[in-house]
Amino acid sequence: MKRAIFFLIFIFFIGCGGGGNNDSFVSNEDNGSTILNLPLLSEFRISGGVHEIAYFDNFIFYANSNGFGVIDISNLKNIQEISHIDILNGEYTPYDIAISKDGKKAYVVGALFSYFTRKYNPYLFLSIIDISDRYNPASLGSLILESIGWSVKLSKDETKAFIAAGSEFSKKYPKDILVVDIKDVFNPKLINSVLLDYIPFDLAFDKKRDIIYAAESAGGIESAFVGDALKPKIINSFKFGESVNNLKISKDGEKLFFSLAKKKIAVGSLKGDKLLLLSSLNIIGIDKISNLALSNNEKKVFIAGLKSGLFVVDVKNLSNPKIIALSKLAGSVNKIIVIEDKDIAVIANGERGLQIVDISSLSSAKF
Repeated sequence: MKRAIFFLIFIFFIGCGGGGNNDSFVSNEDNGSTILNLPLLSEFRISGGVHEIAYFDNFIFYANSNGFGVIDISNLKNIQEISHIDILNGEYTPYDIAISKDGKKAYVVGALFSYFTRKYNPYLFLSIIDISDRYNPASLGSLILESIGWSVKLSKDETKAFIAAGSEFSKKYPKDILVVDIKDVFNPKLINSVLLDYIPFDLAFDKKRDIIYAAESAGGIESAFVGDALKPKIINSFKFGESVNNLKISKDGEKLFFSLAKKKIAVGSLKGDKLLLLSSLNIIGIDKISNLALSNNEKKVFIAGLKSGLFVVDVKNLSNPKIIALSKLAGSVNKIIVIEDKDIAVIANGERGLQIVDISSLSSAKF
């Protein structure tokens, strides 16, 4: 009876919204924790919404179908967009952004829909942007191939980009990890590819071991060694019997955090060439997991719930993850960046632009 009452209260809480100005708590009798409401600090509207974001030194870099923009968040009370440029001419959708270690270049991947053919086949694009002058970003080189670019990671020396590519329409690159030479930023070149079992929708990169993990939705997770760019090779394949997406790897390369079946968060232990599933947690009230982010100490996982807001899961005990906080957000929550030194989570919202959520209460609350 208690469980039924709690479930009704919890669903009512989610439906009423968790993005108010006052913190509130909900007792979670099922897992023994307290669910904290994280307030929405502010919303910065952007025409066309925001598909992808990246962060470097007080600046948010965003991409949508209208182009690429830079937003200064050094003063959270006065957030400003300081520049905006077109990426490519035509219809396109960005799916990921990587920033160089020095913060001077941005690498954007996505899908470009061709107007110059009679077909509606999508074309993958990689666009390299000079962001050294935040007020005057400039497009450098680009690469266009027949496929869709879902995720991009940079090699340790940043001379190569690894792109998760795949499309049912593509004959050349239907389900691949592409290796692109980016030494010449004005002329990036495809130098190799490794064929996967299924389309890779997200990548996690263990740079210490030069191993890339690819989330393949219905196909599980595949790993590939990319230390030799001319001879990338598949190492292993892990099947879970459920769709897999949204990969994050721990700093030591020993744990993977990912979503299962669109509504579960899972933790896996990497030992040698094996991936052992430690635990999974069904996120009650979530629409669909669209993105994950880790706290600096990797004790918390922040979850983008698409149409249902932001959720936070405590993973201190890897075998028993618990929901500890949420923020009900309007619009479409695409991506999360956690900036702990500012006590905020920045949300890329596909309908409303940027949303800033206050996460300061997470550090002081006892769960």
